[in-house]
This record gives sequence, structure tokens and C-alpha cells, in this order.
Amino acid sequence: PQHLRTCLPPDFDKHQFAYRENRSTGDTIATVLHSVVSHLEKPRNYVRMLFIDYSSAFNTILPSILIKKLTLGFSLFHLQLDQRLSEGPTTNSEGWVCHIHLTEA
Repeated sequence: PQHLRTCLPPDFDKHQFAYRENRSTGDTIATVLHSVVSHLEKPRNYVRMLFIDYSSAFNTILPSILIKKLTLGFSLFHLQLDQRLSEGPTTNSEGWVCHIHLTEA
């Protein structure tokens, strides 16, 4: 919605794709893919990715609690694709979070 876009500051997180003009799911995927491929060009680097889609059926989950309960034993570089998800339960039918762990040799 246009009225939401006009409320966003110009320095809003560059990884925020929702409610941004000329941004789409395709841009999100391309950004993640570029980060991963660039990282993997270095010898002995690897990537662990965790994609959580909790749209519709699970739209009352508090993402911060879910992420804490998913203790994975390694740190995560947190690419939060929708900043609103950390602020409480969402009724957004497109709610999703992607975490990427980039490890250098």
C-alpha cells in the first residue's frame, strides 16, 4: 500500500523488501542467491541456510521465540526479510524469515 511506503525513512534497511517500491519476492531471492554465490567463490567456504515459512497456518507464532527454540549450535548471520516479524505475532499471510550462516575458511 502506498500510504505505508511514504512512512518509511529513506535509510530503511536495504534488506527490507515488503512495502518498498520496485521490490519483489524475486529481488529477495536474487539478493540471497548473490550473497551465497559470492561467498562460495572463496575456497573452503560453505553456507548453511534455514528458511522458515510460517504463513497462514502458523500466523500467531512469535518469530523471536521460534528462533530461540531452534537452537542450532552455530551463529547465524540474520537476514531478516520482513522487519515486522520480530515485533510480535503477525497476521501477514506472507510471513517468512530466512537465516544464512556464512562460514569462512
